[in-house]
Amino acid sequence: MTRIKLIPAALRDLKQSSIEQFFDDIPTILAGMQADHKRAGPNALDTKSLQGRYKTLSRTKIPGHSARIIWKRDAYDKTVIGIDARDDHTYSQDYDQRQYCPCYVWHGETGNDWRAWVYDAGYKYSPVLTPEQEQVGHDLLAQHNTEFSARLIQSPPGTGKSITATGWASKYYRQGWQVSLIVPSLLMEEIERYLQQQDEGLHGLQPMTFATWLGQLYPDLKDCLASPDQEREAFYAAAKQSHHLKTLGAISYRDILLYQAYILDHDTKNLRKSAQFHSNQQRLQLLRKIKPDHWRRQLGNQLSRFDVAQRLAHQPPPIAKNTLIIIDEAQDYLLAELKAVIALCQSWQTHHPYRVHLWLLGDLNQRIQPVDFEWGQLELDKSIQPFRSNYRNSGHILQFANPFLSITKHGDPGKRTITAAVAQPEDALEVGDPVRLLVCESQADIMGFFQRLVQCSPLQENSQHRYLRVELAQQVKVLRSHLNDLLYPTTRALEFLDVSQAKGREFEGCIALPTFTSTDIPTSEQAYQWYTLLTRTRARLLVLATRLEVDEMTRLVPDALVHCDQIPLEDAAAVDQTIQWIIEAVGGTDAVERATEIRHRLLTSLTTDPLHLYADTYALLQAAKIDHNDWEQAALQRLQDRFDILSNPMILHHAQGEELEVSLRCLLFRAMYRSWDAVATAQSLQQTDAAEYQRLGHQIAEDLDHQGLIYEALRVRKQFDLDILEDVPFPELLDQSGDLLILLGEALQTRLADVIDHLTL
Repeated sequence: MTRIKLIPAALRDLKQSSIEQFFDDIPTILAGMQADHKRAGPNALDTKSLQGRYKTLSRTKIPGHSARIIWKRDAYDKTVIGIDARDDHTYSQDYDQRQYCPCYVWHGETGNDWRAWVYDAGYKYSPVLTPEQEQVGHDLLAQHNTEFSARLIQSPPGTGKSITATGWASKYYRQGWQVSLIVPSLLMEEIERYLQQQDEGLHGLQPMTFATWLGQLYPDLKDCLASPDQEREAFYAAAKQSHHLKTLGAISYRDILLYQAYILDHDTKNLRKSAQFHSNQQRLQLLRKIKPDHWRRQLGNQLSRFDVAQRLAHQPPPIAKNTLIIIDEAQDYLLAELKAVIALCQSWQTHHPYRVHLWLLGDLNQRIQPVDFEWGQLELDKSIQPFRSNYRNSGHILQFANPFLSITKHGDPGKRTITAAVAQPEDALEVGDPVRLLVCESQADIMGFFQRLVQCSPLQENSQHRYLRVELAQQVKVLRSHLNDLLYPTTRALEFLDVSQAKGREFEGCIALPTFTSTDIPTSEQAYQWYTLLTRTRARLLVLATRLEVDEMTRLVPDALVHCDQIPLEDAAAVDQTIQWIIEAVGGTDAVERATEIRHRLLTSLTTDPLHLYADTYALLQAAKIDHNDWEQAALQRLQDRFDILSNPMILHHAQGEELEVSLRCLLFRAMYRSWDAVATAQSLQQTDAAEYQRLGHQIAEDLDHQGLIYEALRVRKQFDLDILEDVPFPELLDQSGDLLILLGEALQTRLADVIDHLTL
């Protein structure tokens, strides 16, 4: 069957306001393209070839419909490169600038699934590997030797390391290898969903965190691995017990990593060359006041990351087949951890007749943890930098961000030189828009700019969209470094994230607050944070800085202003245009990362007058992994506290209509104590979503139990084929519909007549 593929530029088109009214119709056109419907018949599509410079492209639409899809035939597939409403803009697009890699396969999603595919980045889980990514995988798979094979795969951001590595892992798994795919917790959801899109032969392949992997290797340690919070709390207790708490001040997990990397690890070599060691010497002098034995005593039977690594290196468990271990984001591990994994693999290769491969994927330029090594300290003689193409950032963003890494050449006493390749502007997917720099006089001016942006946002406090997904996607993202300690409250229009929260997420456009402080020698850690902050964005980047910060920035990076457009704050027209420019860069929902906010927003919408009912309520609960039953109890409490609002005829109209999700319509009926209407509404799910159908039946019955209507609850359970008590009075009524009092009266009359007949015999 013909595959329908979409490129990133086409996905951006789908989020534009001009497409919103046609958004739900696009899958119909895509399905017609897939089935190759011509101009005849009820499912007809109007397709024609474009002329002139775009004669290799085609345009497809529904007759009489304004939405146009521009696509190109790619062997047996069709690649969508543009989507727009019919106007002069459609055919004035420069489609030559739109690259056809990467692209994503549409699997027939419609309705809320289609909205999730676009806005919640569902497309990321069905990528088509690029020729470059396929070639790298082929080269690595071809290296089947009997020796221990370790590969250090250093790659710039945005090159698709994680998804490509998952593809490699899948191929090895199909060949019968034992595969351990170790990824950060932030990437677990993405990798799991990618694997779900693949064939059934991958059911046993699951991504895992480093801690989960250790628990599998050593089952007896599964409950003994200290979490970051447990490590920090134990360190706090040790500092308090040794009377050094006041000296140390606030203790962060960053301190715990420094302690394990440079104090517990006595084998760390070449400390005088370590950038992290020199830039943190003052803090390390304070941390040394805490004796390791005191910390371990406070940990009790829990083991720190460093201590677990020692166990891994010296007590390797056996293996029973060829083994591949892939560790993603390796740059954020302790040197002791990575050396332990290398020693483990070497031991396996020595003592077992199986091939062992280890691949470490990472980018030192994106390091955000103060760990203690450079790639050379791993002593691997087979390091490769296979990727060049950058599929995330525009050329202009890379041109602006890359010079900040040059700070590390002279910014640390260790005089570290850059050994990790950076993505070059010429290797970017698109040229994009120039970075913009808004120069403010003070932090107060920056706050004033945010207030101005909120006033221009389509997400005014009194405005509501039919889909919460769209509202979340339209929220402008503001990224700040750890050095920025000002408090910026997240609003409906703005979401504030520090660099660690932004790591692992990507944004179509964002505002950056890098915070350039007046220090003579910035650390490499600061440079890495600035670089990570600036390269989270695909297309549009707005940097906010005070004039003093701009002076500091140009001192560090003399050419910084050459690679951006400066916007003076006093130029009101330019500022307003910049606000619209950044607002138009609609991003994604990131539902899992924003579960708490989504839960709150959905509950708050039920307290407005009139009620604002989001058409994707349950789809978002599912995407954010929010427990439906728990949320419904809170929602019912809010709705029933405002029963006057429920008496509005429009609420009954919504409950009886077809526009809202079935589960939300059931919730409205339950709030109005119309349980049997909820039962009737739920019936439509019996064939299409059996699990949700059963869940709704159970919840409706629970409502009736809490109201003391026990027999009605039994009737509902019987209706949904749920378990019920065997000894039930009048069991014949459980299968009957209608008013219970009337049914009971009729049953009593029948039984009384039977008794009278029996007595007269």
